[in-house]
Amino acid sequence: MKKFQILLIAFFTITSLVFFSSYVFAFGCAIRSNSCGEGEACLFSIYRLTNAHVADCSTYNYKVCCDFLSSTIRSVCGSGEMGILSLKQVSNSHLELYGFFNYTNHVCVNETLNCTLKTSCGNEEACVASFYRNLNSHAAECSYYSNKLCCSSLKPYTIKGVALYYDTGLPIPSGVITGIVKETGERGHASIADGVFLLKFNSTANATQNKFTLSLIINSTDSKMGYIQLIAGGGEFKSSVQTCSIKQWQFSGIAVDTSGSPISSGNLTVSVEGELQTYSNSTTFAGGVLDISFSPCLISGNLYTFNFKISSGGKASSLSINQIAK
Repeated sequence: MKKFQILLIAFFTITSLVFFSSYVFAFGCAIRSNSCGEGEACLFSIYRLTNAHVADCSTYNYKVCCDFLSSTIRSVCGSGEMGILSLKQVSNSHLELYGFFNYTNHVCVNETLNCTLKTSCGNEEACVASFYRNLNSHAAECSYYSNKLCCSSLKPYTIKGVALYYDTGLPIPSGVITGIVKETGERGHASIADGVFLLKFNSTANATQNKFTLSLIINSTDSKMGYIQLIAGGGEFKSSVQTCSIKQWQFSGIAVDTSGSPISSGNLTVSVEGELQTYSNSTTFAGGVLDISFSPCLISGNLYTFNFKISSGGKASSLSINQIAK
């Protein structure tokens, strides 16, 4: 029986990786009388501990204080800052979560936080305050309202390594590396020069408390790609907070017979087992040229096996390749 070959993609390897965390710290918040403690920053002040209006830090005696931050209230958050709350006015005010933009006085902090409004905060999160609702709201200490503003610090990490072609062992001249934390979806990007890269990113994953999976994807300027997955940290794996997202994937290549000649025509099918179901698509090809796309729902940073099958003239051949979802 004549066999077919499918040539789709070229890979390279990533070697000499060093993982380290620049620093890790515990993040906390508290409401204090009169002033914040050493190493704390005031986010805003609150008239009383229950069902209260809020203001800038100079107005009321009760200060909402958090560790390891710089904070200010301004109309537009600057470069390197992120907004977490917005006030209607700087004194005697209602507030809302940042991002609705009904109010123009934004509580801006240096970009090291991940904040969510929910009914209870996790082990690695600090409760900033509680709110009656997410819009046009009063505020209170954390035990008063059921909606808690839970924030966690983003830990800085650095990956240093070398990317080499798998067949020659030579450094990849240039390209881009993307790192994705599989459990959270947090990511970073860096350039590659003469094979060397220095990838920096921030994550809520705490390597001193939990393991997490770091997926690295490299795209070189000569249209080749490769990947590697690392397990970082210690303890139990960090719980995943990701859900799948629908993105288009496109694959191209050539189909040849055992003599190396292009297959004149046939059918091509691609499939992948996702979190919700098996996704697939089929198309025809001519002159050995393969080109197919489909849109599965996959989790960023997770490794998947894509299965390809071609058929022509009553004969068939198959190929499987592994890829990390972006």
